[in-house]
Amino acid sequence: MSKIAALSLLGIVGLTASTANAGLPVPPTPTCEHRFDWPDDPAAHVLNGPLDGSFDYDFLGSAIANVSGAYSADTMSLWWDVAFAQSAYIVDTAVTGGGMVGLDGDLMVGMTTTITDSQGRVWEENVRRMRSGCDEQRILEPTTLGLSHTGTWSAGRYDYEEQRPLAKNHSVTTLIADVVGTLYPDGSSEAVASYYQSGQEANTSITVTEQRNLDGERWTHLELSSLDAARQYDTYVAPDGTITQEGYFGYDPQWDYSVTRDYAGFGEGWMESGDTEQYCYLEIGVVCTRTCWILEEIEEYQEELEEEQGIEWEFEFGMYVDGLPPDDVDNYCNSALFEDYAVLPY
Repeated sequence: MSKIAALSLLGIVGLTASTANAGLPVPPTPTCEHRFDWPDDPAAHVLNGPLDGSFDYDFLGSAIANVSGAYSADTMSLWWDVAFAQSAYIVDTAVTGGGMVGLDGDLMVGMTTTITDSQGRVWEENVRRMRSGCDEQRILEPTTLGLSHTGTWSAGRYDYEEQRPLAKNHSVTTLIADVVGTLYPDGSSEAVASYYQSGQEANTSITVTEQRNLDGERWTHLELSSLDAARQYDTYVAPDGTITQEGYFGYDPQWDYSVTRDYAGFGEGWMESGDTEQYCYLEIGVVCTRTCWILEEIEEYQEELEEEQGIEWEFEFGMYVDGLPPDDVDNYCNSALFEDYAVLPY
């Protein structure tokens, strides 16, 4: 923090702003008129308080319940806590750091963000963040990799480019992706993360397209290809963390699938392969039970019910086929069914 505090930044204005007739501080003219509030912006937080450095207010969107904290211009220290809705899968976000925060929106700070989810998982990110006018720079850990972020605030949006590790199954991987993203004043965001590794045993390409909003919803689209794997899927994550995913994996055979799991990982789904002529119903718990039927046998069973017993029955993917003995039952489910690549792990 001392290194950051020693650096200079034009346009920094302390919390000793001028006063109006009523005796309340008046913030100076913003150095960037296009900058808008955002959950991780220390200047925006201070401006939502009484301008003495403290703040405690309800944030936009249904996912975040409250943001509270303080910045001290004397010690150049800051902290805040983000409290989430009771049903949200993120429980808390705590930020600590130090540096210079200006009421005009300029800043130069170092921050550690710690995020905790409902399953007790914890993610931590350290970042040095500098903003002058409408231009922003960040340096993300691990610093040995020189992960960087540059962005510009313009009318109605914040556009940025950065490098960061891809996330997979709520964990940070060693795969460094190039990210192009945009933030909007209504709390929505979009980003595209691209990873490519060439080589005799690699040749892996991963592209993740992601959208989020301040109600706690997330949408991702993944395309992955390598010498021995291929998959593509769309994922929706609900505010409570329930995940619905559908797509395909594999070259030969290829399996189409759809699964729904709660944030603890329990749920159900189905998978089907025209190559192997199989359909499987999935029960997802501590283990994943796969109950499979031959597609031709399901068609014959449907015809038997309708023609011989007069029962109208229409088979749909996602059904457990009662009355027809399965061809196979096992506890093996391909790991691709549980992949969840994202730009951020939370």
